Amino acid sequence: MPRNYKYVSRAGAFVKNRTRQGVDYEALATEQWAELIAFFRWFPDILEDLCEGENCEYHNSLIGRVIKRAMVRYHQSFIYGTRGLSKTTCVISAASNKGITYPGEVMAYYAPAEKQAAKIASEAFHTYANNYPYLARHWKVNSDAAESFKISTEFGSALEIDIDRGRNTHSVIGEECGQEDQTPFNWALFNQVVKATNRKQYMVNGKADKSHRDLAETYITSASRKQNPAFAKCRKIRQKMFSGESAFAMWVPWQVPVLCKMKPYEYYANLKDDLTAEEFMRECEAKCTGSVQNPILQDAVLESAKKILCMEDRHCGDREAFYVLGYDVSQRDVAGNALTGLAVIKGERQYDTAKWDRYRKSLVYVSDSKPPLTAREHAKVIKRRWADYSMAGGLDSFIVIDARSYGQSVMEMLHEDLGDGLPPLCTVTHEEPYHLLEQEGAIPCIYPLQATGNAGRDPNSVMLDYIEREFENGNFRILTTNVQDGLHAYKLRHGIKDDYADAKIQVPYIKTKELCRQIGNLQKKYTSAGWIEAEITKRIPKDMWSATLYASRYIQRLEKEGLYYANRRKNPWAEASVPSPAIAAPSHRRAIKRLGRGAIR
Repeated sequence: MPRNYKYVSRAGAFVKNRTRQGVDYEALATEQWAELIAFFRWFPDILEDLCEGENCEYHNSLIGRVIKRAMVRYHQSFIYGTRGLSKTTCVISAASNKGITYPGEVMAYYAPAEKQAAKIASEAFHTYANNYPYLARHWKVNSDAAESFKISTEFGSALEIDIDRGRNTHSVIGEECGQEDQTPFNWALFNQVVKATNRKQYMVNGKADKSHRDLAETYITSASRKQNPAFAKCRKIRQKMFSGESAFAMWVPWQVPVLCKMKPYEYYANLKDDLTAEEFMRECEAKCTGSVQNPILQDAVLESAKKILCMEDRHCGDREAFYVLGYDVSQRDVAGNALTGLAVIKGERQYDTAKWDRYRKSLVYVSDSKPPLTAREHAKVIKRRWADYSMAGGLDSFIVIDARSYGQSVMEMLHEDLGDGLPPLCTVTHEEPYHLLEQEGAIPCIYPLQATGNAGRDPNSVMLDYIEREFENGNFRILTTNVQDGLHAYKLRHGIKDDYADAKIQVPYIKTKELCRQIGNLQKKYTSAGWIEAEITKRIPKDMWSATLYASRYIQRLEKEGLYYANRRKNPWAEASVPSPAIAAPSHRRAIKRLGRGAIR
């Protein structure tokens, strides 16, 4: 008996099974259907509206529709988006729709780390499957592991994360291409391996499909520094967009998700309270910070200088090391926004032939705090910190203060006996007007910096040129910004086994990260008097950077004095004047007075 028959007791006979009538797709290959498919290709958000499931978590927002349409209409698109924009969900959703409407579309997806990429792509696709189950049925999950994610359709479309050399793709997607913390986006690997596979042309019946954007590139990320390669890529795409080419660039701040009712206002208000000004500008306002023209220090140079794991909050015990404490003193204002910056630079002699005339400078401690109420209290704090970095029998430690306006009052108080058990201090130059305040037994360890632009003893252009050169030559090192690594190194060195002082130990590492942000907010600006430092935004302070600049200025003077002394020509007359026991003879004062001092040669 054929399998397509079954016995029906009511009829008392075998009845043929009803089968679904086959669809003649050739009859549907009309111009109207082609137009409908083309419409959904360029308006994928409307296709999603028609295929929403009963348990759809959310509907398409206005900004989401713009992103999805841009991905299929332009050769290159770049989106700087705020937190809470659902960037990954938009990208995966748009890629899934593209694989359905363009059968055989192969897409490469790349993120800073495979583990990160696989996780966020998998979560986004499951969200897509929950919202649009009828569309998700076209896709089959081939791999959903910790470091791998791949989906494909029966018609040859595929979305892959792990793309090897030799593959051919129609488009590439760069997720979080501006990421800098933790695992940065590897632009070298992306350009050499992933982007190089983007070379396949979409063909229909042996001819190129004019509605398809071949060699498509999509980049979506949070804002970064302007020295990040992502910003340079965005600028190129924006220039192409202005020139009328097939390119699209967009910046989406936090106000857009609020107006689109994607996130409540309180979400961003809480982030603003917890993040620093620069972090909020990048994460929520979609504004790239830092300078791309004439930066004080290149990001690559600053990153390579983060070599110190163990901070030093007191003298290390090395008799050959000395410390310079730079202070950017501020007077407490009514608003309470003024901060006093402290930077402690450790100087060590280098015995390398090429660097014998340069100290190794290590920024071992940095912090900022609200200034005390009076100049006297301020002076007590400075002396206490100076005492921490001083050691009996070791080299002298120095204090560098900008001796202008409020700094002059603090300088005067340092010359007095503050009743703290420490001796009074005085300037190393013994200059006016401070030499009149010197007391007996005062220690010369204060350098009054004359930071008066490009005029005077300490011009800005000279200080900026010196610190930039020292960073680039590897003579200047700073603390690591990895708080956990620094905390572990400090506790290991000092044998600390409890967690009571963890918060205090972490301060200089956290402040070093803020110092790097302050440096990124500065750029060199040329004036008629020379180079000066200019702030890109006034919302980010620069107190710790100024303190670092002041301390490095005095080390520069020490290096110059040592170089002058080493290169000073030897005077044979000075050597001959040294008394020798073989020729030394007593000289009587009466004879000198009678003959006159001119008789003694």
